[in-house]
Amino acid sequence: MINTIDIHAHLLSPNLEFDRFYDKVALLFFAKRLGIEDIDDLKKNPFSNYKKLFIQNLRNSKYVQKSVIFPVDPRIDKKGNIIHKDQTVCSDSEDVWDFYKEYKEEIIPFFSINPLRKDALEKIDEYSKRGFKGAKFLQNYWDIDSNNRSFIPYYEKLLEYDLPLVIHTGLEFGMHSTKAYESVDMVKLPASMGVKTIAAHFGFNIIKDIRFWRNFSTNPKYYDKSYFKLIKILKTYPTLYADLSAVINPIRSRVLEDLALNHKDIHHKILFGTDYPVPFSPYFASSISFKQRKELSNIKNPLDCYVQTLKAYFKEDDQIFLNYKKILNL
Repeated sequence: MINTIDIHAHLLSPNLEFDRFYDKVALLFFAKRLGIEDIDDLKKNPFSNYKKLFIQNLRNSKYVQKSVIFPVDPRIDKKGNIIHKDQTVCSDSEDVWDFYKEYKEEIIPFFSINPLRKDALEKIDEYSKRGFKGAKFLQNYWDIDSNNRSFIPYYEKLLEYDLPLVIHTGLEFGMHSTKAYESVDMVKLPASMGVKTIAAHFGFNIIKDIRFWRNFSTNPKYYDKSYFKLIKILKTYPTLYADLSAVINPIRSRVLEDLALNHKDIHHKILFGTDYPVPFSPYFASSISFKQRKELSNIKNPLDCYVQTLKAYFKEDDQIFLNYKKILNL
């Protein structure tokens, strides 16, 4: 039986209200898929109930024993001032630490420190010594280039403490995003320095074509070029990995069959992750039979449903569920 760790999940903001248009649509269509039985009850005390729901899903999972949890630091200007803090997504590293203290058997805490913070390096020292196990960049939201060489001291700190760094790559659905900083190239500087770097979401994006339907085609000739580019650079940098979080959607899931069958030489660098609570559905996995998708949709636990949907592609190859051992110092 698979015994894995979710390498990519989020703690939402303590000010969470589920009032954004994206949140409302997600709850309307995907509540049960995320393990939510009563939307009204969730909204009564959103932050507390969200945490309880997440732990409940972990404890009831057949396959997922623990989960990495990310906060998201605010957007900061070059002077170190906070200029935007998303009301839904931006939780603090301290919030993650409090969550971890309450549920140490289930939670693996990562920090999020915007490198434009004046005390960024000091915070890495503090959080690393306290017991945080890695770092999360959302540079596309922060509007910064993670290949900026002024961040080298930041990456050197991660190397010093042997901490992995998760970097967003590819299409962003739910919040402000600077497209130039969604590129798979964003992983190059830290990976070239030897930082254990994870390209989140496998870097997949949409293709710009008037025949938009090609974005749903399973034919590799219609894939976004970033998919193949990431495969190439995964082979270039020894400490670079990629996760499969948020891939079970109409655009990204179409690459799964190709990735499973034709790129086995990089399976040792692929990590299991969900991007919980980002919505998904097995029905989006268009390259497997409708009957199988229907069967998968009957799996109530969202973590197990995600595992089983990926297993429909990777079948007997369980290494993607075990590669977390190369990343996390537990």
